[in-house]
Amino acid sequence: MSNIEGHGPELVSLVQWTENNFPPLLKAKSAAELDEAFQNFFFAEPTIIVNGSPSTLSRYKSLIEASTDNEVSATVNIQNIVEALDKSDSKVAGVVGLFFTAVIRQKEPGNLPSPYQRTITSSLNLVIERDDSIKGPVFEERRRVKAFNQVLVDTVGPVIL
Repeated sequence: MSNIEGHGPELVSLVQWTENNFPPLLKAKSAAELDEAFQNFFFAEPTIIVNGSPSTLSRYKSLIEASTDNEVSATVNIQNIVEALDKSDSKVAGVVGLFFTAVIRQKEPGNLPSPYQRTITSSLNLVIERDDSIKGPVFEERRRVKAFNQVLVDTVGPVIL
């Protein structure tokens, strides 16, 4: 946990915050883990755009659930990430851009002859701000994604052994 007020642990950069909080969205193996990952990452009602189309948080969550259905394992490789802070003296809010690839190995579904994997290649732009609706100790992490714009390609194929 980081302290926004400056009375506790050092506040991590927006890049580090994103690297800590984004992969759990794709690596969650249960509904409870996914709910927790979403709560730690998004405002309650963020602006979400996927491949140019507006979405809701619940539709985006369904997209993630579909891509991780029957997941055996997942790796998320962030190839590049940059941040632009709102104020040069603050790590609290700003914009983060990242490019990543996720490989999600899935169990054998009934209609395919072997285990398969999804490869998601994506670029994201995130607007991260302090969410004052979060209550708790002063050192509680309150940064969340307020606006989310994603371009992604999702391919499915057999696992090559």
